[in-house]
Amino acid sequence: MGRTLPVLIALLAIAGLLCLSSVRADIIEREWTTTLDFDGGTKSVPTPADGNLQVETITDNAGIREDQLELASIKGDKFSVGDTDADTWKWDLITSGVCAAREISGGVYRANVTANTPTECGIVSRATVSGNLDVTVKMAMPVDGSNRALNFCLLNEAVGCTIPSASVDGLQYRDLIDTSWGAFTITNGVASAIGSATNPGAEPAWMRITRVGTRVIWYYSTDGTTWLVDETTSFATSTSLYVVLEYYQNGVDDGTGNIDDYTLREGVVDIGGYRTGGTWTSEIWNVTDYVVKAVVLSDEDLTTDYFIDRVALFSNGNLIQEWLSNVISGTLTVTNVTEEVRWNITVLISFKGISSGTPVLTAIALTLGPIPLIVVPGVDTTLPELILLAIFVFLSALGFMIRSSITLFLAGIAGIGLGVWSVATNGFDLLNLTFSLVVIGAGISFLLIGAFSSGE
Repeated sequence: MGRTLPVLIALLAIAGLLCLSSVRADIIEREWTTTLDFDGGTKSVPTPADGNLQVETITDNAGIREDQLELASIKGDKFSVGDTDADTWKWDLITSGVCAAREISGGVYRANVTANTPTECGIVSRATVSGNLDVTVKMAMPVDGSNRALNFCLLNEAVGCTIPSASVDGLQYRDLIDTSWGAFTITNGVASAIGSATNPGAEPAWMRITRVGTRVIWYYSTDGTTWLVDETTSFATSTSLYVVLEYYQNGVDDGTGNIDDYTLREGVVDIGGYRTGGTWTSEIWNVTDYVVKAVVLSDEDLTTDYFIDRVALFSNGNLIQEWLSNVISGTLTVTNVTEEVRWNITVLISFKGISSGTPVLTAIALTLGPIPLIVVPGVDTTLPELILLAIFVFLSALGFMIRSSITLFLAGIAGIGLGVWSVATNGFDLLNLTFSLVVIGAGISFLLIGAFSSGE
C-alpha cells in the first residue's frame, strides 16, 4: 500500500484540477444588455403589417429608457418604420379638405397638400395621455410662406388643430412660418394666442409643451437638448388628451410638411396606448465548444397583466425547447435545459400585456456548460465526473479487495466530491439529485469505514 497511496493521491489531485478548470466553463458567455444588443435582434411586426413594430427600444421610441426592450406604445415615435399612407397602429389619420398624399418615410411623417382647398393633413394618437405632461416634437422641415403651418396640439378629442369643433379644448403650438411660432389655448373650438410670436432662429427646431396641474409652459429648442421658455399660462384642460401632429395650408399654395421625433417625456399612456403582444428574437450565435445550461432574464414591471409568457431556444432554426409559464415577477432563470443545444443558437422572448402597460426586459443571458459525454435525462455526465466516478469505483473495489482502510477513506472523499460536483453542475432535478445523494451517502460510508477500521 505504501507505493499505491502516492499514485492514488496523484489521481485525486489530477481529478480535482480537472474539476476546477471545468468550473470556468460554467459561466455566462453571451449577454444582451444594451440597446445595441436588442437592436441587433429581430423585433416582431404584426401580420398584416401596420406601420409599427410590436416591441421597441429607444431607437424606435424615445419615450423608452436606454438599454430596455418593451412593448410598443405611444410614449414616442421616431417614425423609423416606413408606411405608405401614414395610417399606422400608433396614429389615426386626420383629414379636412384634400390631402394629396402622406407617408412615413426617411424617418419623418410627411404630408403633401394641394392648393385651392384649405386642408388639414395630420395624424392623431390612437389613445390619450394623462397626468402631468411633458411632450416634445421635432419640426423637421422649414415652412416657407404664411399660407402653411405645422401644428402640434394636445386636445380632448381626436380631431385636427386648425378647424376643431365647438366641443374641443386643449393646447396648441404652431409654426406659421419659420420665424413666427405661436402658443395657443383652445376653448370650445376657439384658439386664443398666449403672448406674441417667437422666432426660434434655426431649422429644424423642437416644440415642447408641459402641463403640471393648470400651469402650462411652451418651450422651443434648436438642438432638442437646451430649452428656452416661449410662453407660460394657467389653463385648465381635460385630464386625458390626444396628441395631434398636422400640416395645414389655407388654400393658396401647394406644399409639403415634415414632422419628426414625437416623445412623451413625462405622463401616463392611457388604455389602448400599448401593444398587447410581441416577440424579440436574438441574432444567431454559433456555439461550438459548450452547450446551453440556462437562460437568465432580467425583468422589470412584471405583473399578472404585463408578463413574459414564452421563452424559446432554437438551434439551426429548429425549436429545441420552450417554457410557457407566465413570468409575472422578479428575474427568470430557466435552468432545466434538458436538450443539448448547440450550433447557431437563437433565443425568443414573448411579451404580453393588456394595452395599458408593458413588461420591461433589461438583460438576457445564456449560461453555458461543458459538453456532456453521456447524456441521461436529468444527468449530463462530463469528463471530470467520469474521472471521479472511475476513481470512486476503482478505489471502492480495491479497498474492499485488499481491505485497506486508507483506500476506502480516499474512495469516500472521491464519492463525496463526485456527488457535490454533480449537483453543482447539473442542478437539483429529481434524477440528478437522487444520483448525487446516493453517491455522497456511499462516500460518507466509505469515509467512516476507512477512518475507523483497523485495516491497512
